[in-house]
Amino acid sequence: EDRLLPGMDAEGNLRFALGAAYDGGKAAELLGALGLGDVGGKAVRDYSGGMRRRLALARALLFPCDILLLDEPFTGLDPENRRRAAERVRRSGAGKIVFVVTHEASDAEALEAEIRKNAYKLMTRQSLAAAKAAGRMSEEPEEDAAADPAESED
Repeated sequence: EDRLLPGMDAEGNLRFALGAAYDGGKAAELLGALGLGDVGGKAVRDYSGGMRRRLALARALLFPCDILLLDEPFTGLDPENRRRAAERVRRSGAGKIVFVVTHEASDAEALEAEIRKNAYKLMTRQSLAAAKAAGRMSEEPEEDAAADPAESED
């Protein structure tokens, strides 16, 4: 779900979502780079699925943050728009922590991403160790040996 406002145009959606952080120049430049520079006042309800995906991505990239979380950000985009979007994620994500969930190896490659298949387990173990070190937990729970066959010691 993209959570765009269907009755508004691209600028209206960005203004609404970004509030005081909205910068018209940056928004116009990013929309142009994502192939949405010529949509004018067209209501989002009349956008194609790919146009909606690119606008939702623009909203995320323009939002002032230190950590960016993107779930399948390029789904439904043709190869050229996928390339454009990946380039903008790389540029906008510079200096930020960026987590991207994707099932497409080509997306990870386009982002020059570090791939972590077991990031959830890694973060969970770190969180448990931190809680134990801080005295908020007396011992770590036992692991389910069948949870990750790749880690079994056969």
